[in-house]
Amino acid sequence: MALHNLVSSKYALKGCVTLVIKMKMTAINGFLTLAAETMLLAKEESDGLWEENS
Repeated sequence: MALHNLVSSKYALKGCVTLVIKMKMTAINGFLTLAAETMLLAKEESDGLWEENS
């Protein structure tokens, strides 16, 4: 019985770690997407200003 509990908790821990890694990846991807969109927006803004000034 103790062995069964040990195996169960091992799988539970593995599942928890997997979930945390997935959450981190999602957060990182979200952050990168946001950063890329922000840079793209900033580039468009500066291009617009550049065209107006020239």
